[in-house]
Amino acid sequence: MLLLICFVAIGLACYRLGVDQAREQQFNQLTSGTLASNGVRARIRVIASDTLEPVVGASFQTILIGPDGGDGGFHEYTTDENGGLLTTKYLFPGRYQIYIKPPIGSRYAVTQFHEPETYLVVRGDGTYSPKEFKMAVTGSQ
Repeated sequence: MLLLICFVAIGLACYRLGVDQAREQQFNQLTSGTLASNGVRARIRVIASDTLEPVVGASFQTILIGPDGGDGGFHEYTTDENGGLLTTKYLFPGRYQIYIKPPIGSRYAVTQFHEPETYLVVRGDGTYSPKEFKMAVTGSQ
């Protein structure tokens, strides 16, 4: 009887391991396969428009422009000590308006990139541009 219980326990453990591996494989396909392969985690840099030095602690917002010209999604990130950021959400092909808010008490001004020639553009092949945005300084735009 004990031997039968051991075989059943081993069988259930192997079955459970197989189910867990299948679930993990499905999760990996969703996050790094079909869905993720159409999007990109973009590396962006924000620099001062006058000195070209990195802007630390700025709030960098992406706003997807939907097919009808309306807002299709919004995400916010914060620049690091190098003025850089890596989007934690995948950006899918399309055009994104950019809105950058300065750190409190800094010399920078709110800066917007909301004209077609200034959009962040993500292409279907995973490339994107621009990769650097110049932040306005208080008193200039």
